[in-house]
Amino acid sequence: MIDIYNWSIKKVVFRHGKRYEPYLIGYVPSIPALEIVRIQRFYVEERLIQCKDTGSLYILRGQSGLPDDAEAIWGNFKQFTRAIYDIDISYKY
Repeated sequence: MIDIYNWSIKKVVFRHGKRYEPYLIGYVPSIPALEIVRIQRFYVEERLIQCKDTGSLYILRGQSGLPDDAEAIWGNFKQFTRAIYDIDISYKY
């Protein structure tokens, strides 16, 4: 399992609302870098998230919330992937 801190979960909408995907964004101290991964599965009670692309398990540590520098990186990611908009759904977890 990979510990992730200062995290946020976003529902990202593509193609004018016809498709969306959930993403996990946060800092992984062992790298150290900001991770942005597509979510395959949530394990809410365990605070675990399984990554869609690699199957890796991330454990949510601490409270949700991204620092300003992470928000800027996330904005660049959305622009690069041509996301229409995103909704923060961290409060569910």
